[in-house]
Amino acid sequence: MTTSDASVPLKNLYIVSAGGFAREVFWLANYAASLDGRYRVAGFLDDRPHLLDGLNYPVPIVSSVEDFEPGERDFFILPIASYQAKRHYRDLLLKKNADIGNMFHPHVAMTPHTKFGRGVIIAHNVSIACETVIGDLVCINSNVAIGHDVRIDEGCHINSFVFIGGGSHIEAGVTIHPHAVVLPNSHVKAGSTVGAGSVVLKTVKENQTVFGVPALPVYT
Repeated sequence: MTTSDASVPLKNLYIVSAGGFAREVFWLANYAASLDGRYRVAGFLDDRPHLLDGLNYPVPIVSSVEDFEPGERDFFILPIASYQAKRHYRDLLLKKNADIGNMFHPHVAMTPHTKFGRGVIIAHNVSIACETVIGDLVCINSNVAIGHDVRIDEGCHINSFVFIGGGSHIEAGVTIHPHAVVLPNSHVKAGSTVGAGSVVLKTVKENQTVFGVPALPVYT
């Protein structure tokens, strides 16, 4: 365990939302903080003050985002599945001059050539190959494998056990559900959704939902 210098106050991490995914990320953050020693998880920000009632969490919902005034040593992560909601709260925090950080589980394998934006969350057992670029507000859940030269744009949500092949481009606001496979050099365009267990062979159109092997459009 890395211990902090007692003369330097710990930074305070606030988790935006206390919903289900945010509570998952709380345990990731709490574990990472126990190893880091430079910050602590200070609480959740949510306008639903009773969301943790009966759940026995060690930190509270301290405020809504709207009412919270960030301090000099505060930083924030946004474990929210909705791209629109993430952008809303990101923009609200930036107007308050808040520091939006990244949160990586200690068991993430990546090369020094991987590039990240702000507000990236990566869970355990994720593998990221060389020359990959990951944009702002991307969430990558556990046991995901990402190949070389992949580009994942802002606000994407990549669920557990997904494989993204080398050279692929995942545009902004895409959701990829568990166990999906994106074959190398594929292009998943903005706002689209890839269903669980699907295999993307080449291209998914903008704002399109696809499902199956091979992944085909779903019309509702």
